[in-house]
Amino acid sequence: MKKIALILAVLTMLAAFALPSFAAADVENLADAQVYEVAHFLDVYGSLRAMAIDPDGEFAYCGQINASGIVHKVDLKTGETLWTFEADNGWCPKLVAADDRGNVFLGLTNPDGAQNVNYFAILNAETGEMQTPELLTFTFPNGLACSFNGGAVAKVGDKYLLFSSANYGAALILCFDVTEPTEPVLYEGFGENGIADVVKVCGVKTGSYGVEGVSVDTDGSVWAAVNFSGSGKGDGLAHISADGKKMLASCKDPALRAAFNCCVVGDKYVAVCSYDAGASCVTLVNKADMTVKATGLLKYENADNYCSVLYVNGEFYIANQSNWTLITTDKAFFHDPNVELAEAFKAKVEAIEEITADNFKKMKTRIVSAESAMKDLTDEAKALIDASVFDKLTAARKAYDEMAAAAAETQAETKPAETEPAATEATGTEAAGTEASGDKETDAPKNEDEKSNNAGLVIGIIAAVALIAALATIIVAKKKK
Repeated sequence: MKKIALILAVLTMLAAFALPSFAAADVENLADAQVYEVAHFLDVYGSLRAMAIDPDGEFAYCGQINASGIVHKVDLKTGETLWTFEADNGWCPKLVAADDRGNVFLGLTNPDGAQNVNYFAILNAETGEMQTPELLTFTFPNGLACSFNGGAVAKVGDKYLLFSSANYGAALILCFDVTEPTEPVLYEGFGENGIADVVKVCGVKTGSYGVEGVSVDTDGSVWAAVNFSGSGKGDGLAHISADGKKMLASCKDPALRAAFNCCVVGDKYVAVCSYDAGASCVTLVNKADMTVKATGLLKYENADNYCSVLYVNGEFYIANQSNWTLITTDKAFFHDPNVELAEAFKAKVEAIEEITADNFKKMKTRIVSAESAMKDLTDEAKALIDASVFDKLTAARKAYDEMAAAAAETQAETKPAETEPAATEATGTEAAGTEASGDKETDAPKNEDEKSNNAGLVIGIIAAVALIAALATIIVAKKKK
């Protein structure tokens, strides 16, 4: 019992070291939080962009922005992917939002560029299945070519409202009534028929990148990461009225460089994340006077463009785009490339079957392929693979070599028996050759006579030709005279 207690104590100490705890709810001291240790590896990779967290903080819904456009439901305790969804049109989800009724809303955009028509997919949060027979369409007004961007869903009064920014063709904030989740319609109580033009409402200088991510407060007002200067990514934070018709306040502090998304943090703050490569971080802004409380927060050693920040049940969640990292307040989830190497190797070994005479050549190819993949494994990847996988490959190679050796031995034993008839045939050939030679010797005198006769004939012909030529010369000569 003492040994067990000691082991448990040691494990507890190691766990505490590997996953440093930080009081997420203690927002006042967030400036002390800098770099986080790795907690789990995700079995996905690509560019992480849009993200939603379920209201209980147990699951993350993460959308890839690349051409595959896959959405992953991730268990935040283990990092395990519970389901994936991929739209049948190949479009990617720049908008992902989850409500407290078990719905996940996706705004799908064309990975090749902005379009006049974008799509919705409404998923069942438990299963990842679509709740409509097919994707729903949304057409931007006046022929505008835009793309859904970051957004959020919230219950405001007796309605559930889904907000999304839209950019490229214009700088817009859209508000949809999703009280009936499978029938999203523009909410006429916001902006002009459900659409707020950020250029007009906030005075930004560009339409293409005028607004990035948005968040909804408890009173229905909207916070948006915007681009006041018209250069690069966002550079400020705007607070917009619940009716979407005016900007209530703004922050243009230099700390909001590359502002890309935002979220409400309780009653006092709004968090803004920056899309700023290795300098990406989170900045806290005071709601009351729109001043910066602290910046450089929630940094990660492999930071590469923070594109989403959320605050749920006292925890921060950040989507780190390029290397597919989901960061929580005290841990980081990301795709480990060693996992990909390990999985590729295991798949090749699993494809090796029991070797028989019928599949001998096929198994040789598979064994060689697995051995090649094994050479590419890093030490970290090898550590992720059970010893039984290597044992299977070793056994397969041994079985193949033994069968190949047995086949070679059998062939060697049967070779003399196969060559004896050939020798006999060769002897027969030699006899036939002798007979042929005999025939030639018998015919030799005859051939000599023929040669003599032929020679005489040739000489006669030549003499006749010479005589005719001489006569012709005499005749011509006589005519010339």
